[in-house]
Amino acid sequence: MYLWIALAVIPLPPQILGTSLDSSWAYALNLAHVDNFVFGKDVVFTFGPLGYLFYPVTDLVAPLPAFGFIWAMYAYFLFGLFLIWRALGHRLIVLVSWITLSGAMLFTDLPFERLQLSFLGVAIGIVALLVVEADAHSVYLVIAGVTAGLIPLFKASEGIGACAVYYALLSLLFLIGQDKRRALHKVRMFVLVPPLAFVLGFTIVERNVSSLWDFVTRTTHIVLGYSEAMGEAGPMYQAILAIFGVVTLCVIVPLLAERPGALVLGLLPAALLSFFAFKNGMVRQDPHHVSLLHVKLAVAGLFLLVCTKTARDRLLLVTYVAGSFVLGVSLFVAAFPGQGALPERRALLQDAEENLSANWHYSATWGRVGAQTRKRLEKMRLDPAIAGMVGGGTVDDVPNEIDIVPANGWRWCPRPVFQSYSAYMPELDELNARHLLSPASADHIIMQWEAIDGRNPLLDDPASWRALFDHYDVELARPDLLVLQRRDTSRNLAPSEAGSVTAAWHRDISVPELDPAQFVMMRAEIDKTVWGSLRGILFRNSPIYLTANHVSGKQSRWRVTRANLVDGAFVGRLPENLGETLPYFGQPSDSPSDRVVSIRFETSGQAEFSPAIRISWFSVASRPAEPRSDTPPVVAMASPSSTPPAFGTPERGRRPPASR
Repeated sequence: MYLWIALAVIPLPPQILGTSLDSSWAYALNLAHVDNFVFGKDVVFTFGPLGYLFYPVTDLVAPLPAFGFIWAMYAYFLFGLFLIWRALGHRLIVLVSWITLSGAMLFTDLPFERLQLSFLGVAIGIVALLVVEADAHSVYLVIAGVTAGLIPLFKASEGIGACAVYYALLSLLFLIGQDKRRALHKVRMFVLVPPLAFVLGFTIVERNVSSLWDFVTRTTHIVLGYSEAMGEAGPMYQAILAIFGVVTLCVIVPLLAERPGALVLGLLPAALLSFFAFKNGMVRQDPHHVSLLHVKLAVAGLFLLVCTKTARDRLLLVTYVAGSFVLGVSLFVAAFPGQGALPERRALLQDAEENLSANWHYSATWGRVGAQTRKRLEKMRLDPAIAGMVGGGTVDDVPNEIDIVPANGWRWCPRPVFQSYSAYMPELDELNARHLLSPASADHIIMQWEAIDGRNPLLDDPASWRALFDHYDVELARPDLLVLQRRDTSRNLAPSEAGSVTAAWHRDISVPELDPAQFVMMRAEIDKTVWGSLRGILFRNSPIYLTANHVSGKQSRWRVTRANLVDGAFVGRLPENLGETLPYFGQPSDSPSDRVVSIRFETSGQAEFSPAIRISWFSVASRPAEPRSDTPPVVAMASPSSTPPAFGTPERGRRPPASR
């Protein structure tokens, strides 16, 4: 059985990246590594400095670290299975645990989920040892603690979950044996293992310790902002099934158990894992996350299964684990009919020989993946006119598509939060704005008009867009992109106050009518209620939409990033394509101006937010035009059918991209 699992879960070759939103951040992680950017200071994302190992780009990074990582993760997973067997021997519990963990490994195609599963296998093995031997060898606790401390360097949210489970394991030392003093001594020995591993790992990988706190705080901002900014509702029955699964595991099963006291050791880690699985599956409630949620609940059930003492309790937990796993797999197959074939082939060992060969001949595999990746990037190559403008200068892409940078072989100089939609909180939005205002920003920016989840980009990270409009000129305009060039001076004067109003939900709010040469900026403060904060922690917050009524009679509706509206968003003109952004760059637009005359805030979760919406209006005027003889002419575009007024002090002296 162990050999079968070892062959079934042999590491797969590196994924071939495409050209999409997700592929773009994978390219960004690789570019950040090869350009020696420091995480927390130069780049901020939910992944850490080792995240590139999940999706290595063959033309950018060396094969050995990627090869070593996937095999280390593979060995760690098998080590966890060994620990479960060492504690419990040849029993039904071991068989169910092995099948569940290996099945979860086969059904998830996300490498960071596989890393989490590998850690959970070891954690379940430690719980089993505590149950059987009333102790866990110190070496096992150190291994688990070091792993928990290093996982945040790969992905922050997975690292938080791993550390929570690890500290739950330490708390179990107080529940076994009678010598509380000895247990306290042991806890003191191991409580610092994860933070020490984290600090040491960050220092070694980044060769920089001064940015450690920035990495912790800014990555935490992304994790905390995700639940509200990226929440996506799905069918109600899925949420009911998920809640029922969590309640059944954490409440109903212990109540029905013949010996509930025996399950206490596994209850805390099971409950923590269930909570994180629930959050992960319900915040962005798409078919992939929902199906994986139930598979994770099955894995969480193993923490209780290894604690059972009677045949009745074992049957109860085996039923729960099997039911959750089958439900998750069924939802996955129903949502993705063709994607169940690969896990099935791997489970039947039909691909074992091929996967072994691909790993054994890793250089050839690496070259083949690189060739296929280059082929996919070919369609992102731009024409010589744009290449000539960029020359040897640095480049960034706004708002999200970073894959255009490696496709054209440019030098990347990103905003710290390199995909705009991820700047979920004012601190992150302002961080990007300060960068764009500073001399360290990119010489050129390739600007495209992309949004997710029905958003208007200007309402996602408004301070960043204001900085972009203020410090960049349009060098070339195409229907599908703008080439921007950094200017030496700001375009606009500081915002001037133009009034304020306290508004209500679902009521039209008049937008001030200003001189046509001025832009209307809105600062909106929408606070969460206690219920809204609690709901955001335990589940997800309801999205907020801004409905805009235009002078032409047209009405548009956009999802907004609530927290960032305090940074001041342009709302007098809300572009729907690249051509309509040109006036913000001081250029005429081919489209007739369609001023926004009123707006309205809407949400289905009004109880989550304060009833009063405090709005301050500002006018932003351009500085007197100065002739620029060195500015190339702009190619005409085909028409598609109370806050502080300044952004803050620019970050002067930010290190060049190629050095630490």
